[in-house]
Amino acid sequence: MTDEVFDTDTETVSDVIDIKGFAALGSDPRVRILLALTDGPRRPTELADLLPRSLGLWHHMSTLIDVGLVFQHNVEPKRVLYYLNVEKLRQLADELIALADAAPVVPEDVLQARSFHKSLEDVAGSDDKIVIIQSTLFPMGVQDATN
Repeated sequence: MTDEVFDTDTETVSDVIDIKGFAALGSDPRVRILLALTDGPRRPTELADLLPRSLGLWHHMSTLIDVGLVFQHNVEPKRVLYYLNVEKLRQLADELIALADAAPVVPEDVLQARSFHKSLEDVAGSDDKIVIIQSTLFPMGVQDATN
């Protein structure tokens, strides 16, 4: 792979990454199902027990099967097992790593600024937030504006 993830003149994003595969991973119930399948094949009833009753297992299984993350195997006419497609999961991981490798490194000062803003958000509910902000912005102390 080149330094570029894709050539915008000749390729679309979907030529390079599996958008539907990544979208399938964007659902908490589907991720729960995939995690359960890492322990081995499961019956539908076992997977349904992982989800709140209001969520439909069949919709999520259909999505996972359609994108190739899960295989359905009919053991008997009325007995189904679901398997994790490890190769497909690895393919998505490789695509994600390729995207990360092609992205520019975030400069240290940007990371530090982001960390600073995150720490301010963490204390936003604290009574000491003004003191923390003042001591961070004015390490030598706040001067009286009337002097």
